[in-house]
Amino acid sequence: MPDERTRIDIAYRSFYNAMLQGGVKPLAIAAFDLLGWPIAIVDDISHVICQVPQEEIGIPDWDTLLKEHATPPDHFLDFFGKYLTNPETRSYPLLINDGYSSKSSQIINTFFVNGIPSGNIIVHVMDREVTEEDIEIVRLLGTALSSEIEKFQERENFINKRRLQRFVNILESNSSSPSVHKDLEILSKDFPKDYVLIVSKIKGSSFDSRVLEYACNEIAKSKPKHLLSTSYNENIVTLISNLSKTDTSYSVLNSTIPSVLDTFSKYPLASSITTVFHNLNQISSFYHQALLTLKLGLRNNPEKSLYFFDEYVPLQIFLPATENYPLDTFLHPLLMDIDRYDKRNNTEYFKTLEAYILCGLNSSNASKELSIHKNTLHYRITRIKDLFDIDFSNTKLINILLCNFYLVKSSKQ
Repeated sequence: MPDERTRIDIAYRSFYNAMLQGGVKPLAIAAFDLLGWPIAIVDDISHVICQVPQEEIGIPDWDTLLKEHATPPDHFLDFFGKYLTNPETRSYPLLINDGYSSKSSQIINTFFVNGIPSGNIIVHVMDREVTEEDIEIVRLLGTALSSEIEKFQERENFINKRRLQRFVNILESNSSSPSVHKDLEILSKDFPKDYVLIVSKIKGSSFDSRVLEYACNEIAKSKPKHLLSTSYNENIVTLISNLSKTDTSYSVLNSTIPSVLDTFSKYPLASSITTVFHNLNQISSFYHQALLTLKLGLRNNPEKSLYFFDEYVPLQIFLPATENYPLDTFLHPLLMDIDRYDKRNNTEYFKTLEAYILCGLNSSNASKELSIHKNTLHYRITRIKDLFDIDFSNTKLINILLCNFYLVKSSKQ
């Protein structure tokens, strides 16, 4: 074995060369070559980042870690007790030979990223006694890991900022312009089809940009794959990618993005989700689809927090008409007569007819929608038919009334 100083000098050069390669694994391999002992690097929730060698060695802790890709948190209890309470050893790796989970001697060291404890190095001691140089090499490995991960995070932060900027450029620009075409080309490589958009806004009249910032930051911390989320025009716009062609907005909700919606549920936010689409150059159109869905959802069902485009398609079609003209412009005289009759006689024939027609003249569905007995519905429909001379076999009339009821729902304040 080289003398003490030469061994440390070799360690410096080895870790330097490993950092030139980039990544955690070259550092772990360099440490393994220097020490001759198995080395595992785990994150702050005890999940394996890297393990060298990638094979069983007959030590239960190591072999279990290799299979499970995680170690029980109590594995580090003894280490943390010594590490945190003893000022003399607080910044050095410790030799642990009486741990709760391990009967083998280990050197354990915590590495820090931007000053925050971010994971542990576990070295299984085999075949010889531990020297001060071994402890120093593990300390150097921790320092190199911290530097490498911080460098990686800086690079990832820069890449994510560029991705978000491209995302915003696509949202607000003409997809045919050369610059946006380049953004689309680059983003498509990182975010393969198919897609949905989620647009979220703060409920109520008060606006606090910090709510959007906190929600976006929380999503970013979870580092989700195939997802972009950014604050844009007082909303949060979230792109979900890499969906199956058979996915719908409903199946996506159940399988792909529950964690995103769980995050949003912690804040006073309402969200709308688009249908699944296939090309990023459609983002702008689907963004407006989501905005309209959100507007109508908050108007018609303010108690809810999630709205699906599919449930509001007809209302979106009629919304421009109700925003530019008085509702009476479009209403069939029959509906005005029924509304006046209800007000004079304290009946609910307008509401009953609306549910019956919007449910496709299906009595079972309409009675469920109104939360009344099926016989009660039949009685009301018979009375409506007799009082207002409505012929439910008249397809043209029923279609007109259907459009009218969608107009009414679109115009609800």
